[in-house]
Amino acid sequence: MYPTQKTCALPGLILLALASSLRADSQPAMFRGNPQHTGVYDAGAMFPAQKERWRFQTAHVNRSTPAIVEGVVYAGSYDGNLYAIDAATGTLKWKFQTAGEITSSPAVAEGLVYVNNDAGLYALDARTGEQRWLLKTGAPVPFAHRWDYFQSSPAWVRGALYFGSADGYLYAAEGKTGKVLWKFQTAGRVRASPAVADGVVYGGSMDGNLYALDAATGKLKWKFKTAGNAFFPFGEIQSTPTVAEGAVYFGSRDGNLYAVDIATGQKKWAFSHNGSWCISGPAVADGLVFAGSSDGQFVNAVDAQTGAEKWGFKMPSRVFSSGAIVAGDVYFGAWGGEVFWFDAKTGKQKGGAMAEAAVQTSPVVADGVLYFGSDDGYLYAVELQAAKEHHAIKLDPQTYDIYAGEYELGGGQLMTLTREGDKLLAQIPGQPKVELLAESPTHFFINEVPAEFEFVKDEKGSVVRLVLRQSGMEFDARKIK
Repeated sequence: MYPTQKTCALPGLILLALASSLRADSQPAMFRGNPQHTGVYDAGAMFPAQKERWRFQTAHVNRSTPAIVEGVVYAGSYDGNLYAIDAATGTLKWKFQTAGEITSSPAVAEGLVYVNNDAGLYALDARTGEQRWLLKTGAPVPFAHRWDYFQSSPAWVRGALYFGSADGYLYAAEGKTGKVLWKFQTAGRVRASPAVADGVVYGGSMDGNLYALDAATGKLKWKFKTAGNAFFPFGEIQSTPTVAEGAVYFGSRDGNLYAVDIATGQKKWAFSHNGSWCISGPAVADGLVFAGSSDGQFVNAVDAQTGAEKWGFKMPSRVFSSGAIVAGDVYFGAWGGEVFWFDAKTGKQKGGAMAEAAVQTSPVVADGVLYFGSDDGYLYAVELQAAKEHHAIKLDPQTYDIYAGEYELGGGQLMTLTREGDKLLAQIPGQPKVELLAESPTHFFINEVPAEFEFVKDEKGSVVRLVLRQSGMEFDARKIK
């Protein structure tokens, strides 16, 4: 059994405007952070406490993963608009109305922002929102099933854009002009976002094939067919492929997460989600592959070389969101409105944030701020808490006896500390016991809000108090008996 989640709410919902501008980022921005779609982001500067910076309201649900460049957040909405929002204040800079809903993620490069929907690929001036060109695509290929939630997001590489379309084609287009360089026909809608690595484009289709194409010519190098199952015999691919560790990783509606050798197109392994769709695009770092599951309602990490599961975590709802890896943590959104993050090595839950409806977008972190959209019609910006330096504290066994007892945490909430051998265990009613660590903070959830306890010592190294931190505030834990 996987450990279960601890739900949480954003503390305070405080709006904070920063006077200083954000760090400019001259690198291209796109879905999953790079053309390989590994989902790895640079954390940047963090903040003293976790809190909401702003929320921006659109006119419909938001399933477009944001792109952040030079202090501007670019995101599309089901209302058909592409929005440019000031990252510091959450105020609108401009918006552009397209000819259909947007559920793809924009790419930003060389002063242009590109976004794809069923009308075609748009290129807009990143500063003004003025349209530069539109590459129109064809009519959508018929699709008999539901849950066609996402459009293919463009990847920008060396002046060229690679994207898929509902018309069944994978495209390469010139970034400056929108001229079609080549297109490759599949037998289904192309909703997965192509990954590009070492001159090869990897694109999945609803026809159940993953195609490896020459990036310069569009010529087929190889294709891999998913297994399919009784309910989805085609093994439709909506999951965005990721290239790393000599393989391409992707999920399927047949309930498998696949690893395929990039040189041969042969299967390396398949991890079964037991029939649950794997819509989530895998995130890959440090030899681990992270993905979420639909009806299975879990996220997990598997070994990149063998497919053996390293850890799994039971989520409260479906996961269509792709993971983001930031400073050793992995972030996922879920249908219940949650965004949770976990220690990437151990799977231990480290924090969370909440929206009012499903989070289908993939989380993005830039300059210490977590960005995500929700079906509640808002785009969120949440400042992430900075990691603290901690020094080892060796406790005398008597210290455990001193601190054992019952504590009031405020609002009538109680906590009991008990010594068991050389451990001091804390228990809040309705939650399992957790060991209080001598050398570092212990993370809890109190009234569904993240919190931590820490022993504090004086200059001589003696423990002088036990503190509780929550919502940016610090309190002494008050012993009542």
